Amino acid sequence: MIRPLITDTALLSVKSIDATKEDLYILKDLRDTYLNTPNCIGMACNMIGFNKRILIYDDGKEGTILINPVLLSKKDSYCTEEGCACFPEKSRVACKRYHTIKLMYYNEAFQKRIKSFSDLQAQIIQHQLDHFEGVII
Repeated sequence: MIRPLITDTALLSVKSIDATKEDLYILKDLRDTYLNTPNCIGMACNMIGFNKRILIYDDGKEGTILINPVLLSKKDSYCTEEGCACFPEKSRVACKRYHTIKLMYYNEAFQKRIKSFSDLQAQIIQHQLDHFEGVII
């Protein structure tokens, strides 16, 4: 189901909690909403009203979902500007990101994985990790 994006900063400022196997039903709504949000390259679950640590990022196809991602390492910092699908009218905000990150996460089958991401995919994921912490860009 396509869900409306949350624009209430009080709701978006709440930290997300780990997802469980019982939360896997959320994945379809997250993907449906992501795929039907113009110019969206990533989405965290709290953007559609679920305070769970689940995100989807642009993989050039239907989007890849990461459940309970944990940042293990980061390297090569840089400064950039980002916007957010929840606030498309808001101007871009300066932020610090890393070219390469390494994550531990669970895939859609709730299998543990470790993977490195770089460049745009790393930036998208870092933005969603900020969402999990209640950071609004």
